Amino acid sequence: MQKILVIMPQSIGGRLTISSIKDGLNALSVKTDTIDVLKEDETISDIKNYDTILGYDYGAIEFCQRNKIDVRCINYFSDVIDDNHAGADWKEYYSYLKKSNSLTFYWDKELCKKNNDIKNLFYLPHFVNTDIYKNQNSKKEFDIIFTGRLDTDYRLNTFLSLIKSLPNYRFGWFAIEKHYKDALDRLKEQDKHFIKRAYQHFIDNEKDMANVINKARIVINFNEQGISSLNYRTFQTMACETFLISDFRQEGTDYFKNDFIYYTNFDDMVKKTDFYLKNEGLRIDIAKRLRKIIIAEFSHTVGAKKILEKTKEVFDV
Repeated sequence: MQKILVIMPQSIGGRLTISSIKDGLNALSVKTDTIDVLKEDETISDIKNYDTILGYDYGAIEFCQRNKIDVRCINYFSDVIDDNHAGADWKEYYSYLKKSNSLTFYWDKELCKKNNDIKNLFYLPHFVNTDIYKNQNSKKEFDIIFTGRLDTDYRLNTFLSLIKSLPNYRFGWFAIEKHYKDALDRLKEQDKHFIKRAYQHFIDNEKDMANVINKARIVINFNEQGISSLNYRTFQTMACETFLISDFRQEGTDYFKNDFIYYTNFDDMVKKTDFYLKNEGLRIDIAKRLRKIIIAEFSHTVGAKKILEKTKEVFDV
């Protein structure tokens, strides 16, 4: 296999995901170059040097079509493949996933079964760079944080209600400023100060995200897309040995057993958040066990190795 060209997407979640894949490939001595779609002045000297393009969602396919090249595409999806979450033009590109030179990895096991018309489709859960996401023994600045969009009323109202229900704890919310302003516009005037106090800033890279997660005692998680599997935030948090409280996903109990702490409703979320904040020893023990599982099964090198193995199997390279 020649050098792989990695397409760095616009999506923040996608950038973090692709960074871990690229780091894993590099750690396995696979040479990669990167094109960042946010840098308009970045160009490729000779596209013919690459026989493999790797991207997030439809990023690799879109790049190939735009540059009129026909090479192997490796696609990693942590958005729903046949939905606008994967891109406004997904209908235009979906058929390319059925071609023999396309290899697709999907983070959700159940959705893999649903999209069985795609030629080379494989389930591959998220994985993270465990050299970046690790316990830094940082001073805890927040009791509870959420990183990501509060773009649905459910997420926004749940987070707001959690702040109100646990007034003695320090909350942090990290998101792009656009999503912060959008959240304020959707709130009643008397509730805006809660979100203003919680909002911190925007994070767009792995190291800063790891730093922030390390400064929290608990990360609250909402899995938005998919059916059975866990989002990238789950693995980031566990790799940092920071305690996670999440909504239920079958993948959580399959991989992490009783150490996957999930809430069944809002009252349960409040109860468990308060309980684990007051029981530091138990919280730390669980987080340490989860970190060990992440290193063994969901590190950047483990994930990248699986991608390479399937690439060799499918393309015989």
